[in-house]
Amino acid sequence: MLLPLQIRAQLDLANAEDSTKTGAAIACFLAQHGADIYKRNLQGKSALSLVQDPMVAEILREYAV
Repeated sequence: MLLPLQIRAQLDLANAEDSTKTGAAIACFLAQHGADIYKRNLQGKSALSLVQDPMVAEILREYAV
């Protein structure tokens, strides 16, 4: 299992802001440890539906497997 900083280093998000890379790395870390990326909040939105970058969403799906 990779740590968030290791995941962040592997993310190919060259044009993304640092906060986007860090948030994506944390989400991937949580997903690889069993977090349900499809679980909905009180507003009916899942973690996956809140991701605005399609590439980040795909990477998150890969870590959730």
